[in-house]
Amino acid sequence: MSKVILGAPGNDLKSFLNHISFDLKKRRIEYFVVGFFNANDQPIGMIETKGRSSWVECNSNKIIDTARKLKATGVCLLHNHPCKSGDIILIIAGPPPSPFSSFPCT
Repeated sequence: MSKVILGAPGNDLKSFLNHISFDLKKRRIEYFVVGFFNANDQPIGMIETKGRSSWVECNSNKIIDTARKLKATGVCLLHNHPCKSGDIILIIAGPPPSPFSSFPCT
């Protein structure tokens, strides 16, 4: 998993998801992207891991350490499946009442 915290695109969860999902759908190898959000649901950083054509590793300790370092109150995990139909897997978490608690996960 990347050790570098990158700047996260967008002003809120929806714009972050739109940008990252569009980008992941174009990639031909698997990636795992984690977005970190502040108490105002604004992106404050992200990390991404480049995998292979059919797998990618995820280090949960790195995700937790980065969330603590950034003092994140919300986390959004995205993973693509380029070998299939361009599927994007989305997992979001955050304390209610935030967009994270009501955003539809599919």
